[in-house]
Amino acid sequence: MKLPPREDGLRAIKRYAHYPVMRYRSNVYEHSRRVAMIVRELAPLAHERWGTGFNKERAVLLALVHDDIEIVTGDYLAGNKALMSTVELQKIKDEEQSALTILAKAYPTKFHNCHYEDLIYEAYQAETTEALLMKYADKWDGFGEALHEIFGGNIYFAKPITTQHGEIEPAPLYYINFLGRFREQTTALRDLFAVPHPLLEAPSRIDFQTIAEYGQAHTRATLSAASDYAPYDAWKKAVLAFGEPSDIEALVMVRE
Repeated sequence: MKLPPREDGLRAIKRYAHYPVMRYRSNVYEHSRRVAMIVRELAPLAHERWGTGFNKERAVLLALVHDDIEIVTGDYLAGNKALMSTVELQKIKDEEQSALTILAKAYPTKFHNCHYEDLIYEAYQAETTEALLMKYADKWDGFGEALHEIFGGNIYFAKPITTQHGEIEPAPLYYINFLGRFREQTTALRDLFAVPHPLLEAPSRIDFQTIAEYGQAHTRATLSAASDYAPYDAWKKAVLAFGEPSDIEALVMVRE
């Protein structure tokens, strides 16, 4: 199986593909970069807790490759997977296992001085401290993308959406519930979750539909302005702190 150049393959995969309108729709390459930014934001706190037991550089690299598997499998919407049967989920798992082998053969052995095959397997298994933090940051960016649409006036993201698998709850609520469970169940990160930081606290529910109804197009100024919802402001702050100009431009460029 011949794959495209890695970055091209990631850029070709659109986020939230089942949503009919996403004004600031990201691709998987942009998403992976933002996951790495969230990891970088949290890395100093992780280092304070675990010292040399935490490898920041490896956590960042795991963030950058964590969705490479989608170059082969495509993107399965998280909300859909929550509604799938055991048989359907096993089929996806089998596809992913095959994809890991394909990726390891298709792309260079080294990725920023680390063994690429080791990185993609570690990201997929999500068992190490670095991979667990990456997984947490991954869901936070999905949450941030949804919030960005809500505050930008996209009402679709404040309502349930129906797919072939059934009705999926509004994206912000899905991520609020997921992050809450993740914090409770992931004992390896419990010490980190005790640190005061908006990205480490359980996000609260607010009236997302009303916010979307009154939302306005994003600009450079609104990216820096407070929204009165700490989770969204913390997500924006991480992108502004660690993103390159192209990453920041992607948050204000209307694509649909």
